[in-house]
Amino acid sequence: MATNIVKEDNLVKVKQHSTVLQYDTLIKTDLMSKTDTDLVVVFKDKDGEYPDGKIVSSNEFVEKYDYDYIRDGEGNVLSCKVTKKFIKNGQSTDFDKISTTSYYDEKGRLNKKEYSDRNGVVFNREQYWYYANGTVERKKVKSTHTITTTEYRPDGKVSLIWTQTIKSGFKQKQYYAVYDSQGNLIYYRDHGKGIEVHIETDKDHNGNILSETEIFRHLVDKRVFAKTTKVYDPANEYKISKIIKNGYLVEQYWYNLNSEIIKMMIKDEHGEVTTTIQRTIDPETNEKTIEKHIYKNAIHSKYIKEVFDEQDNLLTYAEDNSKVTTYTYTEDNKRETAITKQLVDGDFIVIDEINYEYDIDPETGYGIKTRTEKRYDKDGNVIHKQIHKENTTELRQEYTVENRFYEVPEEP
Repeated sequence: MATNIVKEDNLVKVKQHSTVLQYDTLIKTDLMSKTDTDLVVVFKDKDGEYPDGKIVSSNEFVEKYDYDYIRDGEGNVLSCKVTKKFIKNGQSTDFDKISTTSYYDEKGRLNKKEYSDRNGVVFNREQYWYYANGTVERKKVKSTHTITTTEYRPDGKVSLIWTQTIKSGFKQKQYYAVYDSQGNLIYYRDHGKGIEVHIETDKDHNGNILSETEIFRHLVDKRVFAKTTKVYDPANEYKISKIIKNGYLVEQYWYNLNSEIIKMMIKDEHGEVTTTIQRTIDPETNEKTIEKHIYKNAIHSKYIKEVFDEQDNLLTYAEDNSKVTTYTYTEDNKRETAITKQLVDGDFIVIDEINYEYDIDPETGYGIKTRTEKRYDKDGNVIHKQIHKENTTELRQEYTVENRFYEVPEEP
């Protein structure tokens, strides 16, 4: 047999992809290898049929990681060199090999990182400086041709980015930002985009933002070319109420007494879309129903109905009363099935079926998740199947996706 894939009726082709991540047994965060495998097998093509399957393509890509730690007398890491090697179908590709060396200060913070090619030549270097509170104050990245420095505020927000060309020594600001005393951005200049933006805010007496306006100008002539205002609703937890662009209302939101959206309007170059939302709760089951009516340019275009249980698990999703997906769950609220039916010639037929399985690996004691999806044509024939499996342990993670394609049998 050419493959270990079991032949099914009407199966034409199978495509498999798997990823396996293996971690170190001592330092469990250190990734030791990553293996990607791709396999394509056909059982029927224009040239004939292959009961045992014919391999069309089969490839294995492996990344291997070696770690070299240097520690002080107390075991603290001073530096760590990570070398990544690439292997394709069993053959090493040394020209792709790169190394990354990280250096740490006495507090265990990263202060320098170097990237080297296969010959040990450093082609990229990062350096870090810190505030007393431990956040990054400045980061400098030196590549082959440029040096880029990013400066941060103590709260982690970017305040300045500038670049220097190594050959000429020419320096240029790329980004500059100004914040108010509360840390809110009030101005920034982006030289790469050639713009500057002033941000004006209106606040209530408690400091909550009522509106925020961004004014965009070209750096060259300082001409205003765009303005966007966001208005927030103090009666509804300061949630967004309106968005106005260049004097035109483009978004608007309405809320109920629970600050939940009951209506929304979005307008763009394609027209205006308005959505009304109605929420109800069944007093006996506590199931929540959300119904949405969507209007495009004042014409009703779509109806959506969603039903949730007490745990907020989605039970039903229906579109225009012609396509309905129902969901079931295990006792511990894990999704078990998702079945989609569509109205065809007056009858609802299954067009998509998903099953979820949760097992325990008897050898490792860890969980295995399997998701199997089947798609059907209008006559109930399987035309596609996808099997997605996750098998993870503390040191090993395996993810496999298999796609199976079927032909529709001819009627006798």
